[in-house]
Amino acid sequence: MTAARLALSLALALGADLACADTPVAGPATCSGPALPGGARRLAQLAGGALPGLDGQLHRLTDWPGKVVVVNFWAGWCGPCQYEIPDLVAFQAAHAAQGLQVIGIGLDTRERLGNVARSLGINYPVLVAGEGPGADLMGLWGNPTGAIPYSVVLDRRGCVTQVRRGPLDEDDLRDDVLPLLAPASAGAHHPG
Repeated sequence: MTAARLALSLALALGADLACADTPVAGPATCSGPALPGGARRLAQLAGGALPGLDGQLHRLTDWPGKVVVVNFWAGWCGPCQYEIPDLVAFQAAHAAQGLQVIGIGLDTRERLGNVARSLGINYPVLVAGEGPGADLMGLWGNPTGAIPYSVVLDRRGCVTQVRRGPLDEDDLRDDVLPLLAPASAGAHHPG
């Protein structure tokens, strides 16, 4: 199978799961964050097919409805990826109770991803996209160049709020994610 056919097959397979995979969360129907390819601004518009996790289970990115999600594309051979992982681990530990879910999408072999996950103490799900199909998936998520690390932040409604090329650090996470974790009532309109 040619690379182009593989990419098309992957896109169609993931897109087929898309229609029934999104779990809506209360809130406005429109998203104002950055648009990804094809104008996608919501998780429901992005590839949502199942990927195997390092835990041995199949997962979809829609398995965490109502959470603030940081989707982080990385590989075991990527130095900048390994540099950012401790900040992701610490942020996940500190803010899981507030509704944060970091999800790693590994663009590498299961064995290499597992070794890095164990050595760095990754405390969030790592899904294995593999080396070839993973690059295609990342293209659907707005990164056709394939440069990693690459992260997309989604709010509780599944709206894209931030796209980051390059490593995330503690400041990026505080600025891009922490405001999304505020209790729902904090953002409510108060008469006055």
